[in-house]
Amino acid sequence: MSKEKLGQEPAFPCEEIDEKNSKRGNQIKVLKGGISKRFYAACMAMQGIIAATRQDDIYPTAENISELSYKYADEMLKQENL
Repeated sequence: MSKEKLGQEPAFPCEEIDEKNSKRGNQIKVLKGGISKRFYAACMAMQGIIAATRQDDIYPTAENISELSYKYADEMLKQENL
């Protein structure tokens, strides 16, 4: 059984008309988006982590910041689904 990640839906979906599959007079609207909610939340968390790190702190590596950002994003998405 695979574990599905939360937040894979688009962060900023927009409606587009599917011309290829639309029938005469009936427009089919589909939601399209760019980045996922999870990626967007991780980016915002990363921005905060980097901004809150003082120069005299031991500066974390990019890998540490990335991992922590996704942990914050995943927890936020869990709370959203409660």
